[in-house]
Amino acid sequence: MTEDVGYSSSLVDTMTLFHNMVVFWKHLQWPDPEKAYSYLSVLIISIAEAALYYVVEVYKKADQCFSTDGKLIATVQLCTILNNMQTIRDKLSPPELLSDEIGDTKPVGIIDELGLQEFFDWLEQEKGIGLKLKEFVNRTMHNTADDISNKMSTGIFHLEKQYIPAVQKFIEEILLKHGGALSVENLQYLEEYFNTNLTVLSKNLLYPTFKLVLRKVWEATLRIFMEIGDTHLTKPSQWQACRNIALSLKEYFRADGEGLVDDDLDSPAFKAFLFDVDRRSQPTNILVLKCCSDLAAQQTMAVDLPTKQQQFGELSLTIGYLKTSSVIEVKVLEARNIPVNKTCYMPYVELQMLPGILFLDNPNESYTTKKYKQQTQNPQFRETFQIPSHSSIMQLEGTILSLVASNYDATGKDHFLGLCVVPCNIIPHCIDASELGRSSMMLNIPLFHITTSGVFLELVTRHQRSDEVASQLYTTFIKKLKANL
Repeated sequence: MTEDVGYSSSLVDTMTLFHNMVVFWKHLQWPDPEKAYSYLSVLIISIAEAALYYVVEVYKKADQCFSTDGKLIATVQLCTILNNMQTIRDKLSPPELLSDEIGDTKPVGIIDELGLQEFFDWLEQEKGIGLKLKEFVNRTMHNTADDISNKMSTGIFHLEKQYIPAVQKFIEEILLKHGGALSVENLQYLEEYFNTNLTVLSKNLLYPTFKLVLRKVWEATLRIFMEIGDTHLTKPSQWQACRNIALSLKEYFRADGEGLVDDDLDSPAFKAFLFDVDRRSQPTNILVLKCCSDLAAQQTMAVDLPTKQQQFGELSLTIGYLKTSSVIEVKVLEARNIPVNKTCYMPYVELQMLPGILFLDNPNESYTTKKYKQQTQNPQFRETFQIPSHSSIMQLEGTILSLVASNYDATGKDHFLGLCVVPCNIIPHCIDASELGRSSMMLNIPLFHITTSGVFLELVTRHQRSDEVASQLYTTFIKKLKANL
């Protein structure tokens, strides 16, 4: 036991009991190996049951040890209870599972204190039962230590449950005071709040438990930022400020090497947080390009599927870019193996350049094949379209030609069949019309249904918040796919 933190007198009494058991065992001499085997088995079970009984009784007091004023996460009493449980757990743990204390030393477990290795060797030599007894002892102690760890985890969970509402309320108050914005200037208030809370824990918890609590606090803080951000942060610049604060807090939790290490700080929760925040802090026009790139990636996945798994059919077309006229010429030839709808059998294809923000001449323009009855899985179109486009725009990553196949319904509820996209940077360039006939690209592209990504959902959210660029993509493209989403 270390003198740097608090323990209760009951722990001292329990540790004294264990010490007396060790002294008693060491003074025994066993001429009969079989009786020694039985006696040690009973002794180990008694130690395990006593330890678990003590931990259960101590834990009953934990609910009385939380602060209710919203300022302190935990009281000194709760820290004492957690220290008691950790000390008992370490006392029972097999040597290889002992918790690391501050410094290079480890607490001595009761198995080492009993000096059992020499006893196991003697039993193995005399009766061949030493290894069996060793396995029993280690398993019993290991299981009991696990039970104690579970109790500790429950205590820390209650600690976390108190922490989250208190910190969430505090950060929301900061937001309200500063017009709904998180800024780096707010960081000092957060650090002061953490100092108030974490100082109690750092001074009164054993290091392994404090580190575990600190890691929980760090991950809970990231969740709180996301939850509050969903309610209060509406602009990319505000999310960027949120990101900067989180990175500064990361260094705070590192505490110049005295706090969390990189493996704790760069946890999956932190990586997920950064991924989300980076997406939300992007300007909308960049997100639109990323959304189009994501569609192209999904198209590639559809192409790579075996033919039997391409369940939405495919489109056949030729495509090429005519430099002299600055147009993309697309010949929509036919669809193959599309699903048949008995009540709706007027298939058509709608073509559109995306993202519309780059095609400023007419960003909302689309082109549609004629609609006429074709109750077949292989409808014919044989229509040619010339779509204006600048060659410089076509080379940008994320510019695509989308082709949406649907079945027309006179009631106004057209049935979405599937989507395919062609990245503009793969379309062959031709000098004149004669070369276009020779150099156009022939494509048989599988239709697919969109898998919504975080970028896609973020654009829908921005449309709902009246973002002009997001709304342009929504009204001209996303809305047509709503039946698929």
